[in-house]
Amino acid sequence: MNSRLFWTGCAMLTAGIWSMATAASPGAPNSHNENENMRNAEYWVKFPHPARVFVTEDANAFPPLFEGDQQGMFGSLSFTLQSLAGLAARTVTNGTDDAMVWVDMVGNHSMQWWLADVLKHTGAERIDAPDPEALIRQFIDAGHVDGYITYAADQSDRRAYTDVEEEMPGYTASVNVATSIAPFYNALIIDKRAEAFLQDLGLERLMDVSDQDERWAFESYRDRFSDRLVHIIDPKVPHMRDYAMATESVVVYGVTDLTDEVYHWLPPNRPVVGWNDRDEYVQTSQMSRAATFSTATNWLINVPILSAVRADEDIPADQLRLDRDQPLDPLALDWPEGTHYTAYVMSDGDNVQWLVGNFAAHQYYWQSPVRGDFPFGWTIPTWSLYQIAPSVLHHVARTMTPVENVFSHGAGYYYPDEYARDVPNRAEVLDARAHQVGEAFKRTGMRVLNLILYDWDCDEAIEAYEAYAHHLPGLTGILAVQYAPYNAGLGDIIWVENADGAPIPVVSARYAIWAGLSHLDKKGPPALVAQYINEQPSEPHALGMGNFDCTVVHAWSRFVPADTSDDMLAEEKVDLDDPASVRASRVGLEPVAWSVNRLDDHVKVIRPDELMWRIRLAQRPRETLDSLARDLYGDPETASFQRELLNAYRAWLAEANFGEDGIAQKALDELRRIRFAMTTEPIDPE
Repeated sequence: MNSRLFWTGCAMLTAGIWSMATAASPGAPNSHNENENMRNAEYWVKFPHPARVFVTEDANAFPPLFEGDQQGMFGSLSFTLQSLAGLAARTVTNGTDDAMVWVDMVGNHSMQWWLADVLKHTGAERIDAPDPEALIRQFIDAGHVDGYITYAADQSDRRAYTDVEEEMPGYTASVNVATSIAPFYNALIIDKRAEAFLQDLGLERLMDVSDQDERWAFESYRDRFSDRLVHIIDPKVPHMRDYAMATESVVVYGVTDLTDEVYHWLPPNRPVVGWNDRDEYVQTSQMSRAATFSTATNWLINVPILSAVRADEDIPADQLRLDRDQPLDPLALDWPEGTHYTAYVMSDGDNVQWLVGNFAAHQYYWQSPVRGDFPFGWTIPTWSLYQIAPSVLHHVARTMTPVENVFSHGAGYYYPDEYARDVPNRAEVLDARAHQVGEAFKRTGMRVLNLILYDWDCDEAIEAYEAYAHHLPGLTGILAVQYAPYNAGLGDIIWVENADGAPIPVVSARYAIWAGLSHLDKKGPPALVAQYINEQPSEPHALGMGNFDCTVVHAWSRFVPADTSDDMLAEEKVDLDDPASVRASRVGLEPVAWSVNRLDDHVKVIRPDELMWRIRLAQRPRETLDSLARDLYGDPETASFQRELLNAYRAWLAEANFGEDGIAQKALDELRRIRFAMTTEPIDPE
């Protein structure tokens, strides 16, 4: 997940203004009862169209403001400009101005695409503003900045998004305090060592929070913070502070008692924006147990502007559907003898910042030269993109190839088996969470759900699968990945029923392509995983999981092209301390191609959605065919004579002896004939 990769006197808003700001977005504070609140499908705060967008100079070129200050994205000016962007977004929301601020990242091609798309869909005028002082002065002169709040910068020796130890020298989170309360004062935030910069612009200090901590901010302002979401931001980084201020969100950091209190203060099923410290499991478990979920957004910027493009309104709904150009008719699948079916799926699709940031333009992922050469599955944060970055989802939907299957990574990162364990009404909360994800399925046309769990086959996990199966329309199957190891189930299947009683498979990954883990069962480099797949049986209708399997590809593992005839682990020999070795290595989709190219002729690589249908037809033929017959009967394009045949077919199906050789194939062939109107003859019960 996110922690495995480092990417690069007060003028408060009145309650009435906040009500105006959120009237178009479900789930505004105090606007719904508890049950409606936690079932709210759209939980991100979105923003109106701006008429103007001020584009800063490249963030990496921001000048230092004092001796010893950093230049660029992590310098003190970057924090201040993030706060300016947050205040600007609020003025557009409350109707007092029409301009937003885009903090530019010139070297990020994807972000340039999204900016162009925002301008196209909103009609906003782009105004380049390379002079930060002039940009800030413009908002001061317009009356949108009343002063500034000073903070003490975190000067600890640790790297960003690493653990904070007790009494760590130089550590302070006062920048989070400043970020949390600044919107209530229409204030910019600034490192107290740099306040002369804002004084020279005619601003006055409204408050110094250098000695205040996050608990003080939460307890002093908790009735004013939005309960739509919470921000977890490392004090060392400026990212996402624009969105935190624009949404009046409390900002904290660390796996602490305060963080736990903040999570439980939120209504259930609300997002956590950012990322936390500590072990990935520890921080995600804390969120999950409190019925909140991570969005992996700690390196993201410009969300207020990205979310000004509206799904359905600015981009037609059908252009955001992931099944639009990829119809899959399970009755049209062929079943050649002696075939073993396998699918590959990319991990870490929870990562919103990755999809918005580098993914689309990256030569090893969406721009890989081998993309489209073989069937493949991509997990992405579909529902978050739909709400706050529909430009990105639109790009994925219109550029995906016919052999690709794009599906949702759980609508956030959390462990369904631990979800809401610390709340009194877990079943109700889990059901409401499944309802939220179900809305995502309705609007984006997804058919497969990917979940990551701490214990993939425990009782609590099964309860979660049952809730999802009940609420997700069109769900074909669930791919279950365990936190450690990813392929803990080794291909086993758990069956649950959807709302119509049809069986839905929960398929565990059998293999994982993951560097350095070849000592674990069914894990390793591309060549070794191909060897494992080649060894699997190939009977097309054998019961059990032997003739179907799925491989999860660790998104960040590096491999090197190698002759593996004498050493099956040669692809793993990448020296991460040697720049030349790293440059020669590959990550993402290309290593998957190496594995696919090593498969034997009897192995057929298919999309994950096709894998789910084949499993259902092979292992639950009666129930699956009955479900397909029922759906066909309800199709308005089905002719009356076909409906008569379907009634007879379902009656025969209920009594058929599927223990007999060939009966499953006969049932499949008969429904095919009805489906394609190849016969008007009644079924021969013999």
